[in-house]
Amino acid sequence: MRKIRYFFETYKYHLLIFLLTFFIVTRFKFDPDLGWHLAIGGYFLKTGHILGRDIFSWTLPGYRWGNYFLYDVMVSFVFTKIGFFATAILFGIVSAISVVLVLPRKISILQLTSVFPGILLLVANAGVRPSNISFLIFSVFLLAVSREFLRFKNIWFWVIFFAIWANLHTGFLAGLVIFGGYLGINYLWKSARGDKVSLFENFCLAAGAFLGTFISPFGFIAWKALILDIFGNKTWVGIAEWQSVFFYFPMNVIFATSGGIFVFCVYTRFKKIDARMVLLGAFIFAWSFLVVNAAFFWALFFIYFCSRNLIFAPKWELRLYAWHKVFIYVFSTIVIFLVPLAFILEVLAWRSLENGLKIDGYPIRALQFMAKNQMTERVFNDYSWGGFIDWYEPGIKVFIDGRMAGWRSGGSYLLSDYDQISKGRCQSMSKYGVRNVLVSKKFSEKCFLGFRKVYSDDVAKVFVRAE
Repeated sequence: MRKIRYFFETYKYHLLIFLLTFFIVTRFKFDPDLGWHLAIGGYFLKTGHILGRDIFSWTLPGYRWGNYFLYDVMVSFVFTKIGFFATAILFGIVSAISVVLVLPRKISILQLTSVFPGILLLVANAGVRPSNISFLIFSVFLLAVSREFLRFKNIWFWVIFFAIWANLHTGFLAGLVIFGGYLGINYLWKSARGDKVSLFENFCLAAGAFLGTFISPFGFIAWKALILDIFGNKTWVGIAEWQSVFFYFPMNVIFATSGGIFVFCVYTRFKKIDARMVLLGAFIFAWSFLVVNAAFFWALFFIYFCSRNLIFAPKWELRLYAWHKVFIYVFSTIVIFLVPLAFILEVLAWRSLENGLKIDGYPIRALQFMAKNQMTERVFNDYSWGGFIDWYEPGIKVFIDGRMAGWRSGGSYLLSDYDQISKGRCQSMSKYGVRNVLVSKKFSEKCFLGFRKVYSDDVAKVFVRAE
């Protein structure tokens, strides 16, 4: 009984943060890319073969590409065994554990306040997504770096660490850059202090981490696919998650607030703070500002850094501490009542997976209509529905899905051609020989003048080429 009491007394704030993170970050939303992850993982579970060529599109059949195979198999297996709701809850638990891992053992009520902006930033990557796995991996990364796992004897740890990461999420590339950046900062910092440091040792650690990313069923092909995605013609302007956090309210305000708190921590503890972590934080902040999909790296680093370094002047700390009981009561009320209530309401709104898919705006009835009327050939589909079609209606081969941002067709990027058609610029339409069309209600019809509308509901519309 004493041990249990001691545990709750010691980790009461950690438990509150765990619950708050879980209820905020757990999202019952079917991500547009989840479908193709399930389709690829399901293919392996059924056949035992690793899928390295495209079988889901008619525009680029047989296209060779690399993917984070281990995640696809894992999420498909879990989804099949326990269903979508339990899978979403499991991913929420992983996110909550990721936050708690980076907290110090002892944390004051004032330092606890620094956690909130970080948790809110994690919402941008919430849901059943591979980035949730990167949450956990990056938390382990921060702990390993802070504990100086930077000796030659640790090289195999980093090889295995990045090998696992490369098979779970493309976030390994960001992790690799951050690791290399920290090794460089660490070398320069120790050299400036006159400490003994080996350039060769740092090089071997970086090389080991890099080589670890090739330990996958795809090796270089996975790197090629990632590079093509990053430098695709429309990747930085056509895909929301690759754009700057500056364009997204209120995330931009929360992001700026977290940056201000970070600067405050550095200013108040300038002489005592670890300069390596300050430089690393500035680098991650700048990167995350440019790419909203990288915001979780900053969120976790922010929680790690500020929960250890947010300290007020004594006179202010005494005044703030006087209000800590009020804060705890209010915070506990939010965690125990309001946040779970919002969580329960979201669950009730879904009721079932199919109902949730309709809430999320997926074309369930339109796909059933197309399958029933055998409208399955050369389908031009809405980009955000491609991955879902791969899983929900595999008999329909897609024009494009979320995997294909950097894929080329006939010398041009497929995503670029799709973007032109969606804007009513129809030069690209003729080269594909589209026969059927499935798009959202708001999609421009300028390029479908030679087609006849055969179906429409509150979500989607279907066209067939006029004979």
